[in-house]
Amino acid sequence: MKLRIKFKKYGKMIYIGHLDLLRYFQKSIRRAGIDIAYSEGFSPHQIMSFAAPLGVGTYSNAEYCDIVVNSATSAKEMIKVLNDVNVEGVEIVNITKLEDGVKNAMATVANADYIIDCSEKYLEEVDINRIDEFYNQAEINVFKKTKRSAKISDLKPMINDMKLMDIESDCIRDASGNEKCSAKAKVFLSLKTGSVANLKPELVMDAFWQYCNGVKYDEAFLKDLENKQKEIDLLRQKGKKVFKLQFEDTSPHMPDYSISVTRNEIYDENMVSLDKLGTDF
Repeated sequence: MKLRIKFKKYGKMIYIGHLDLLRYFQKSIRRAGIDIAYSEGFSPHQIMSFAAPLGVGTYSNAEYCDIVVNSATSAKEMIKVLNDVNVEGVEIVNITKLEDGVKNAMATVANADYIIDCSEKYLEEVDINRIDEFYNQAEINVFKKTKRSAKISDLKPMINDMKLMDIESDCIRDASGNEKCSAKAKVFLSLKTGSVANLKPELVMDAFWQYCNGVKYDEAFLKDLENKQKEIDLLRQKGKKVFKLQFEDTSPHMPDYSISVTRNEIYDENMVSLDKLGTDF
């Protein structure tokens, strides 16, 4: 029987990486006494797979883990026994049964929703009300560097939606009666996620910061980038191993730790959330 577990990740557990989270679930499932199936061979392991890995430091209301079990009681009972052994920061919210033929979570992921909490520091340096103006551009070009290449990429095709959700002010009065207020804002992002196309929300918010601050890549920068990439491609064609492009982006970017990201839901290519692809049991 194939089951899909939906869980939240918060608190200190947001600093646990993907591989450590996998090991954590293996141990918690053993502690909970779940009758999970194991692979065959000389080194059997629990049959388990996760949806799109979550970046370290990112909160989530909707992470997914697929497992295969030999037997199961009910979703309600499994949720209870798993949450009884979970540490603070991981909470099981739903378990559904997957019918034969349903792809695993990793192969199904195509889109994801995010809630971005913008700090006062971030809001001081952008005009948050320009989000619609930014999103409605024909192209959203940014400098994107990987281990093998560096290029100007258009983010627009990978952004399904972007909008301002809320702006508020938090005011605190100290012992002397002085009131100190700080602004906060929430931004909604729907992005392509998965193996075919994958866009990090931090890259979009950095692009918006650059847009508000007038950061543009001039012709000299683009020409230099093009020449460097041609050099690397030529060396690779000659059979030389070049693992890193020696080219740095010196343009300004948004301040570190100025936004907080929460993944709110994960969907398939038809924008159906992954837990809706299963059935209750």
